[in-house]
Amino acid sequence: MTERVADVVQRILNEQPTIAIRFTFAIRPDSYHHGRDTLFLHPNHRPVVERIWSEK
Repeated sequence: MTERVADVVQRILNEQPTIAIRFTFAIRPDSYHHGRDTLFLHPNHRPVVERIWSEK
């Protein structure tokens, strides 16, 4: 995962801690889609999300 995506994921999860996260292979590993109440990420991003959640 690029650092750019990791930084964006960190920011979104800090700003919207209750956002739903969906992991899908339809999203490229170097990208993401931020809907109104859902964040779509490639499954490669799961460890980053879990790390962020564990730090809270």
